[in-house]
Amino acid sequence: MKPFTKNTDELEKTIQIGKFLEVEKIAQDRNLPDEIRRGAGMKHIENSIEAGRWMNVLYILGSRRFPGEVCMAAGKALIEKGKYLELISSGERYPGKIREMAGEKIIAKCKKEKNLKLLERIAYIHGHPGKIREMAGEALDTMKAIRMRKKALRNLEGRNGTPGTKTAKAATA
Repeated sequence: MKPFTKNTDELEKTIQIGKFLEVEKIAQDRNLPDEIRRGAGMKHIENSIEAGRWMNVLYILGSRRFPGEVCMAAGKALIEKGKYLELISSGERYPGKIREMAGEKIIAKCKKEKNLKLLERIAYIHGHPGKIREMAGEALDTMKAIRMRKKALRNLEGRNGTPGTKTAKAATA
């Protein structure tokens, strides 16, 4: 990519106008000052979100061409919206802090929806950070224990106040 010949005032005006490809090129040009690159990167994220181009934001997060602050902002925007959480958490090319934030959000979502299969997948498949795998394992254990407890109580009680099943009667006798 050839370096920009414009001065900083012209570049700032271009960023404010916010043409999609121009802003992206400015953000990726390593010959420009960091402040301008940061501003262009943030504008690019903003444009992508407004246009509904979430894959663009994901690309910014995983790309090494953009400044670090821009990548973090892209990751936080994706996590806030709940987009591509499992992909971010298991992807090695993304920053560790962002991966952990995505993993925590997935686990919270799984607990809320009682999604055991996704928790199992996170806990047992390599790729997710160790801390997230541990948290998923603990959540899985507690959810399974709660399920087993409910089953046992259901066997003891039976339905409509009647005594429980034969196995439950034998266990209590």
